[in-house]
Amino acid sequence: MATETTARFLQDYPPFIYLPKIDLEELAGQAIREEVAEGGFLFEEGGEVQPFIYVLRKGHFEIMKKFEDSTQVIDVLKKGDVLGARAILTHKPYLASARATRKSVLIKIPEAIVLDCMERFPRVALFFARGFAAGMPVIHGQEEVNAAREAYFLSRSPVLFMRTEDVLIPNPVEDLLKGPAETTLREAARLMKERSFGSFIIVDESGRPLGIATESDFVRRAPELNLNWDSPVSQIMSRPVITIGRGATAAQLIIAMSRHKIDHLVVTEDGTSDSPVQGIISQRDILLMHGNNPAVLVRRLREARNVEALARIRNRADELIHNYLRQEVSIPFIAAVATEINDTLLHKAFNFSLARLEREGLKKPPVSFCWLSLGSEGRGEQLRRTDQDNAIVYEDPPEGEEEQAARYFQKLGAAVVDVLLQCGFARCPGDIMASNPKWVKPLSGWKQQFTEWIEFPDSEGLIGVSIFFDFRPGYGDSRLADALTAHILEAISERKSFLNFFAQSALRHPSPTGFFGKFILEEKGGKKDAFDLKARAMRPLDHAARVLAYANNIRGVTNTIKRYEQLSAILPDKKLFREASLAYEILLRYRALNGFRNEDSGRYIFPKKLTRIERKTLETCFVAVERVQQYLKNMFRVS
Repeated sequence: MATETTARFLQDYPPFIYLPKIDLEELAGQAIREEVAEGGFLFEEGGEVQPFIYVLRKGHFEIMKKFEDSTQVIDVLKKGDVLGARAILTHKPYLASARATRKSVLIKIPEAIVLDCMERFPRVALFFARGFAAGMPVIHGQEEVNAAREAYFLSRSPVLFMRTEDVLIPNPVEDLLKGPAETTLREAARLMKERSFGSFIIVDESGRPLGIATESDFVRRAPELNLNWDSPVSQIMSRPVITIGRGATAAQLIIAMSRHKIDHLVVTEDGTSDSPVQGIISQRDILLMHGNNPAVLVRRLREARNVEALARIRNRADELIHNYLRQEVSIPFIAAVATEINDTLLHKAFNFSLARLEREGLKKPPVSFCWLSLGSEGRGEQLRRTDQDNAIVYEDPPEGEEEQAARYFQKLGAAVVDVLLQCGFARCPGDIMASNPKWVKPLSGWKQQFTEWIEFPDSEGLIGVSIFFDFRPGYGDSRLADALTAHILEAISERKSFLNFFAQSALRHPSPTGFFGKFILEEKGGKKDAFDLKARAMRPLDHAARVLAYANNIRGVTNTIKRYEQLSAILPDKKLFREASLAYEILLRYRALNGFRNEDSGRYIFPKKLTRIERKTLETCFVAVERVQQYLKNMFRVS
């Protein structure tokens, strides 16, 4: 590959735009051309790390990640995008797979060159460490998006410029796990488990580091060397110890860990192994300080000790979700991340609430229960924190204990709702929350409630209660939610006419556009001349998906996009459902971005402020809305 041609290409894309011309030419001279055929993989999830980063010169790549039941595309890369950066910084297996969707050409740059540039040029370090901290591919995007991203990370992510003391374990001298070489494996392991530390530093009589033993050393080396628990820990330690002094930046820490292929650095007084140990830093510590990573946020939520900490961490999650939206990560992936974060927070809310009720002396009833997440959270679509919609179903209590059970679960529901309020989830205007005794019932009570809605339907009334037909178990015994789903489907099968009312209810949502194809705007209040994205575009699609899912006996799926995928798999109108799914995904993204921009729910947009492309995109979505509504009219013969 000609050096000049490569340099000319790279100079237009970050981080290479930050390199002086002579350094860029030197880098280009050591780059290697690599071709990948259509359908071929550059690397695969869990695969061994190659000592290169890759820049896409020509072609197209998908980044794919395995989840429990499927493999999803979480990103699409184009010319100038960088692949493989995080893997060489962590020396951990690839977190996702990169597959060429057409014949592609890449520029392969050796790891040593990348690390050298990071060390000498802070803006290059910023670019790569950004990807390291976020756990995502590093993508260039358009120039204005790129500038916004850089400003965002500079203002929000001081991690790169944190000093060593900022990421030291608290009270490093007192809390550090260290000991002499003759400490037994048993004693070292006991201390590590007792204090939840992942490493033990072996020191001499002056406190200078001789070696370090980590959890993996106990698991791997001890059996290999046929050691017993009374063997000295020095037998499994790694040496020499890689040390660093106080005052190093986080970027320098990342580079040092990458260069030496280690997960821990020992901090000493003068930065060498000839002075006493002061502390220890791991990759996990750096990520925890940044917090802009789904796994890190979930871990921190689980470790939160009070509601205030829970609220702070959830605020950080908004930054992560907003960043994913701007990077155009797929909506199903973002929704899965947001749902996992919200579910983890809910579990902690229950931990705090159950403990609170116990302190108040309330005896726990001997029956199981399940928290039902309703509405957008029940569908796993709450990208922005909006108002709460939830309920509680509990097992029918023994005779004579009905009042005690009702009283307990009503208090529990109120306590959990209160925690969620403190964490930024607003109160439901219609009071559809577990703090309302009306929505805290035993299983038999909920069955009776749904039976009444199904046997005596009213299409207008169903608009209000349709939120209850999108429930998902959020905490507790999910078998109760399954039993309720089975009851609803059985009740519907016995009263087919209900589906006609359900469809008619879904069609009561107004059309997005008028007779002449213009946006139908609000006429009153502070939203005059605004377009209601939720009521006129999203609600018709999610209501239609709900009706069709119940009509086709689809179980265990409440998410609108997944419902349309299921419908596409079992019904002949595949194109219609694919269009509806894509339209809903676009609308979800647009509403969330609009919400972050305006610091509200994102529900209302002002067409006059839309760009031509935005307007055209939304008009395409509206066509899908109208086609789905026509499909419902034809299928259920309603007008």
